[in-house]
Formats: sequence, structure tokens, C-alpha cells
Amino acid sequence: MGCCENQLNRGERVMGVACFAKHSYSGADASIHAHAQFGRILDQQASFLASLDCFWLLGRACLIRAPLAFLTRKFKSAGPRAGH
Repeated sequence: MGCCENQLNRGERVMGVACFAKHSYSGADASIHAHAQFGRILDQQASFLASLDCFWLLGRACLIRAPLAFLTRKFKSAGPRAGH
């Protein structure tokens, strides 16, 4: 169903139904399959945008926290200790 998916990616809902109908689906089945395909595309795009939001948030957190490594002070050791 490559042609149907391409038409739905461009937002052509009516053409998407016509494409499924062209592949010997009945009118009702074509409408159901077109809606399902549209839902899958919508979920895929929403997941992509959510991952971009997470990437942006983690990137900002790293940029904010990176200078903190240079602002920490050095600790003086108390000398050699008995250890295991």
C-alpha cells in the first residue's frame, strides 16, 4: 500500500480513501484503513517530536551543568591514610 501511505503523508485524506478503494477495499473498509493509516502517521510524528523535546531538554541540562565542573574547588587531602 505504498501509494496510499504517500498520499496520506501529504494529507490527502480523500485521495487516501480512493487509494484504498482502488486496492479492492469496500468504501467502508477503505475509510477505516485510511483513518488507521492516518493515525499511525500521526503517532509516528508525535513520537518524533517528543524525542526532539527530550533531546533538547537533556542538551540544555548538559550545557548548564558543564561549567559547574570548572567552578568546583579542589579538596586538600589530609595525607596518606591507612586503607584496604
